[in-house]
Amino acid sequence: MTRQHIRLKEFDHNITKVHVPTEAYLWGAPQLDKLRAYYQHTDNDGFIKTGNCFYCDYTVAIVGDSFVENIFVDEGYRFESVLERKFLMDGRRVKVINAGVSGMTGLSAFRKLFKNPISERWGKQIC
Repeated sequence: MTRQHIRLKEFDHNITKVHVPTEAYLWGAPQLDKLRAYYQHTDNDGFIKTGNCFYCDYTVAIVGDSFVENIFVDEGYRFESVLERKFLMDGRRVKVINAGVSGMTGLSAFRKLFKNPISERWGKQIC
C-alpha cells in the first residue's frame, strides 16, 4: 500500500518576507540575479499583496501553485498586480487576490478560499 499525504501550506498573515534564490534554484532559472532580493507582503488573510491600494467594487482570486505565487518577481510586476492596474485604467475597480502557494493542490486551494472568504472584502480599501 502506498502512503499518501496532502500538503496544506499557506502564508502567515501580515508578513514581510525577503526571498533570495538559492544556488539550486538559480541553476534552473539562470536569468535571475543571484544578488537580488525579492519581497513578499501578505494581507490579513495571508494572501500575497499586489502593491496597489484602492477602494474596490469587485474582487477576484487567482488560485494556483508557484506560477501564481511568483515569489521571484517584483511585487509591481507580478501578473495580478499588472492585471489590477489594467482594470483601473479601464475604469474598473477590481482587486485581484494572489492566492498562489508553491506546491498547492486542488484540496489546499479549496481550503484556502473557503477558510478566507473574499466576499468580505468588497467595497473596502485594499492595500
